[in-house]
Amino acid sequence: MPRRGYRNVTLREELFSRLEELRKRYGFSGIPDVIAYLVNVEEMCRACRDLASLRSAVEQLVNTLGSQPQRRSEPQHTKPAEQQRRKPVTLMDVLRERKVQLLSEIRVRNPDRFVERARELGAVVIEGARDTAIVDPVFWSEFRERVRGLPREPSLRGAEEKMFRFLRENALIYFDSSRGWVFVDEDVASFEETYG
Repeated sequence: MPRRGYRNVTLREELFSRLEELRKRYGFSGIPDVIAYLVNVEEMCRACRDLASLRSAVEQLVNTLGSQPQRRSEPQHTKPAEQQRRKPVTLMDVLRERKVQLLSEIRVRNPDRFVERARELGAVVIEGARDTAIVDPVFWSEFRERVRGLPREPSLRGAEEKMFRFLRENALIYFDSSRGWVFVDEDVASFEETYG
């Protein structure tokens, strides 16, 4: 009968000889140490698989949110000449792709400086009571024209839906039954022209 906390194990001769080879190769004192080592290796392999599946899940989440993860641990296989030809991604490149970027959706150290820089680069900055939208200027001019003809409950998608929701939630647009959708800044300007 083995001591308390221990068990006897019966092994086939060929398995025992393989364990003995491992013991000699790695310098273990006995077969139990080899078995413990193999169990630890198996646990590490399982942990690696778990990490791989976690990384995959994180990459899918990041892709869902619209950006790619930066792989710092993997070496870049680009030639120096190719690196020089690549144009760095700018704020305006991102805006051309996304059309609308809400300040609340990104983390910046200095939001005021970020908004100021966006204006300097030519982005349209719309400050609302709850949030600030940074908008591609081409998209903004097309969007303003399109909104005027929309029904009271429009069905929009993507960037247009996001922009419209931002304007409504921040009371920067309203529906007038005789004029359709009216931007508050236009209404204020026409009021000042009339009564100013």
